[in-house]
Amino acid sequence: MRGGGHNKVWITWVTCGNDGYEHAVTDEGMAAGYRDRKGIYGAVCGHAVTAQALVAPPGRRCPGCRDAVFSQRAPRQEAWWKGLLRNVFRKGKHTR
Repeated sequence: MRGGGHNKVWITWVTCGNDGYEHAVTDEGMAAGYRDRKGIYGAVCGHAVTAQALVAPPGRRCPGCRDAVFSQRAPRQEAWWKGLLRNVFRKGKHTR
């Protein structure tokens, strides 16, 4: 779901009025729902989300959305000092 740099996918958890679950909706899915003016947004699990009022408490997270979002975690970035050490002690790259 998430990539590096400018390719990040932003999600919003939206509670569906039909099934009561919180579904993950991408920013593109939100934009498409706004354009259609029907109040229906496409979740990452494929569910058509009818947004519940924002004053309602959040529901339980949809298992399909949860798996899709959290199984695609961004790769861990190395500690800054590991990169520094690699550059300082780079083998065979002496410039004199």
